[in-house]
Amino acid sequence: MTGWTGPTVAAFLHDLDPLPDDDERPTLEGRLGDEVMTRNGGIAGGVVHDLPIDLEAALKSNPQALTTWADLTPIARNEWICWIETAKKSETRIKRINWGCENLQDGKRRPCCWPGCPHRERIKAAAG
Repeated sequence: MTGWTGPTVAAFLHDLDPLPDDDERPTLEGRLGDEVMTRNGGIAGGVVHDLPIDLEAALKSNPQALTTWADLTPIARNEWICWIETAKKSETRIKRINWGCENLQDGKRRPCCWPGCPHRERIKAAAG
C-alpha cells in the first residue's frame, strides 16, 4: 500500500450528523446504469446499496481511489458498499472506509475475503 496521507474518515464524520434510518437516508437521484457521476453531481453506488455519505466524502477526498471507483462495475461498487455497511461498530466502519480507500487508491477492485453481498442474492431470489 502507498499509505494514504489525506484526511481520515473520522475527520469527515466529526462534522456529520449520525446516519439516519434507511428510510430517511438521502438517495442519489439521477443515477443511470453504469454512470459513475450522477446528474446531481454525486458518485454512483451499487446495484442494491446506495453510496453512504461517509464513503462518498472519503472517495471525494482521494482522487486516486475515486478514479478506481469510477472504473468499477455497479456490482463491484455494491460489494465495497455492502462490506462497509455490514460493520457492526462505528470504529470498524471507519477502518473499513480508510482501508477500502487505500486499496482502491492502489487499484484493488474488490474487498478481500468478502463472500459477496447477501442482499443482492435475496433481492434476486424474491424477483425470480
